[in-house]
Amino acid sequence: MKKVIVLIIVLVVGIAASLCLVFAPRMQKEQPSVLPGGEDDTEKTDVEGTDPLFLSFSHQDTFYDEPIQIEITCKDEEAEIYYTLDGSTPDKTDTKYKGAINIKSGAEVKATTIKAIAIKSGEQSAVQTKSYVTGKKVFERFDDSTYVFVLSSDPYNLYDYYYGVCVEGYIRDQWLKTEYKGGEIPYNAPANWYMSGRESERDMYVEVYDSKGNQLIDQAAGGRVVGGYSRATEQKSWRLIARNEYSEGNGKFKYPFFGVTTDAYGQLMTRYDRITLRNNANDREFASVRDEIAMELAKQAGLPDTQETVPAAVFLNGKYYGFAWLHEAYCNDYLESTYGGNKENFKIVGGKESAIDSYDDEQSLNDYNYMLDLAKSGLTNDSSFEEFCSLVDIDNFMLYYAIQVYINNEDWPGNNFKVWRYYPSENEEINSPYLDGKWRFLLFDAEYGMGLYGNGYREPTISYLLNGRHMQGESALLKAVLERDDMKMRFANTICDLMYGKLSYENANKVITEKIELCNKECMYALDKGITSTWANENTFNDSRNQIRDFFKNREKIMIKDMKKVFGYGDEMYTVTAASDKGGVIYLNSVEISGGGSETRKYFKECSVSLSAKAYMGYKFSYWNINGQRFENSEITVDNSMTSDGKLNIKAVYEKTNVTGEAIYISKLDTAGKGDSIAIYNPNSEAVTINNYYLSDKLSQLDRWTIPTVTIEAESELIIVCKNNKEESALQKLVTNFNLKTGETVYLSDPAGNVISKAEVVDMNEGEVLVRRDDGRYEIRTDG
Repeated sequence: MKKVIVLIIVLVVGIAASLCLVFAPRMQKEQPSVLPGGEDDTEKTDVEGTDPLFLSFSHQDTFYDEPIQIEITCKDEEAEIYYTLDGSTPDKTDTKYKGAINIKSGAEVKATTIKAIAIKSGEQSAVQTKSYVTGKKVFERFDDSTYVFVLSSDPYNLYDYYYGVCVEGYIRDQWLKTEYKGGEIPYNAPANWYMSGRESERDMYVEVYDSKGNQLIDQAAGGRVVGGYSRATEQKSWRLIARNEYSEGNGKFKYPFFGVTTDAYGQLMTRYDRITLRNNANDREFASVRDEIAMELAKQAGLPDTQETVPAAVFLNGKYYGFAWLHEAYCNDYLESTYGGNKENFKIVGGKESAIDSYDDEQSLNDYNYMLDLAKSGLTNDSSFEEFCSLVDIDNFMLYYAIQVYINNEDWPGNNFKVWRYYPSENEEINSPYLDGKWRFLLFDAEYGMGLYGNGYREPTISYLLNGRHMQGESALLKAVLERDDMKMRFANTICDLMYGKLSYENANKVITEKIELCNKECMYALDKGITSTWANENTFNDSRNQIRDFFKNREKIMIKDMKKVFGYGDEMYTVTAASDKGGVIYLNSVEISGGGSETRKYFKECSVSLSAKAYMGYKFSYWNINGQRFENSEITVDNSMTSDGKLNIKAVYEKTNVTGEAIYISKLDTAGKGDSIAIYNPNSEAVTINNYYLSDKLSQLDRWTIPTVTIEAESELIIVCKNNKEESALQKLVTNFNLKTGETVYLSDPAGNVISKAEVVDMNEGEVLVRRDDGRYEIRTDG
């Protein structure tokens, strides 16, 4: 029996009307607690030992290339077992288990999700979920880079007229009856799938595998349909949310999906509150890669808040659902993990640049509007601009707006606009410059550019954002900032940093090729099945992807013309080549150049460019060599007057210094060879002897392994092998009493029990090692 639903509908006049549904308890199947079916799950193992109604599945793997017969057994043999295969929550009205469940393995790879319960004497077990992905070529079906998501949810949650979040449903019909004035129904007309927030969240069981069937995630979670117009497509974008209330002990998705993201302490991120399976939105039927290209280019350009992305194949309730890009999700947990601080103190507001409609609380809304009103009142007065810069990270503003302008994102800033800031607690110690209370910008949904819909490289985007001819109207913030001559020069310099650097045709073309290679197998599979589009095909996708290349090949000349018109610059430009030796990092305007690196940029003759140098530990800045002349200030400004034949050749020179008193740290983890090893580095200029220091893979047991008294030479590593290391080179080395496991953390602590260094263990391929960079963060590098 379906539950009776009480709905309170709040109808708001207009196309963009929002409706709020309040549901009373439904008289439908009881929703028992949910347990994962994977044999390695700690929660399941605990219950298995105490619950007489615990169920076991005969086949524990997930990928099979032959037909299988699944037997379900209960610890209490007298219990009755009931199961479903359509994602619905089983009860005693469903199929009673009487014998093995036959699962075929044909030419087409398919998923089967079994949900089962045991019942005896009125007692009912928790639901246990186990999926199988079968097909004769299942082990060849997915690209190595692709995750396989097998999702399941009661169809009632998805397709019920009143409660389902994947249908137009009751909300659309009420709008048609009360608000509709005739004519074409707009894409954003109210519908069930436009519900948002917690009211739109539905139970969703999440199983994730790598391309060979190794299980990565197996837990109950929440699912929300997200996006704009793309909610109306059959394949939705899903925000998956981990909560303890769905699965005790699983308040996060515990897997390093993206492999390269680091937290506030330089550790690789292995836990996520939320992740998003994105259906590619505006780019869905064209290239299915524009947003991901924009994210990668912006990340390379140094924008702090971009989303990491990886391809995914998605099954829902046993059916192939389509190709999606897995994205990081912006939320308070993301900000806390990235910048430190207290999760509750981060505030995100968003909507339109000039009309925020999504916010955490009234204070953050009022504070944003105060900043916006300040800008609208004019920033040519230095005191007003100084106050504006106390509210907004101006470096972040410049880079974010320059990127959006360069890619010609036409679905921004009147849409897809979000900023965040931090509100420190009283007496809170602030250890990050990003927690200074200034607004910073989040890049997302950036696919409506780069030649989408035939809107190519020719748009003079700066002009259009200032005069209101842009598809989203004028940008009040950019218009106010660019009233100042110093900010015109700074913005022009930032555009040039991008245009001749990470957003150049050469680099963009490389990223385009990499992203297409990463996703193409799954993308084309979904396209061939008619899931992505009813009209597009591989040829049209190739055309659209080539349009992205054409965009970056031709964008430079349009941007130069636009800047000359808006800023009044002439034709002449000068070239700057800046290099840093291994002793430190330098900053050429917005371009970071690491030790040993070199970058070349071109700037307008009318523009001066800032240079600054920062030494690494063990070094100090000595001087700049600029076209053979010596400059000793670490922060200087260069301009066209200093050039020779229109060129500036710059090098930062550093001196070695003595380092004493610095703590040793974990400098390297190696898990990809025949055995694991840990390297501990002494950064000091003299040898150090350590006594009663510890290594551990458990925060609750920091003294798990005691490092014997040993001397580490100056600026040298101590290699410690783990107990599984069988390499010949491991002989006569120190050996721990534990091994390294993906997702765990290795801790180095001092005699007082203080953690002085830690590193997350991540998946690595043969020949790769996890290495600590000079800035304290970790990255995967090729050994040697």
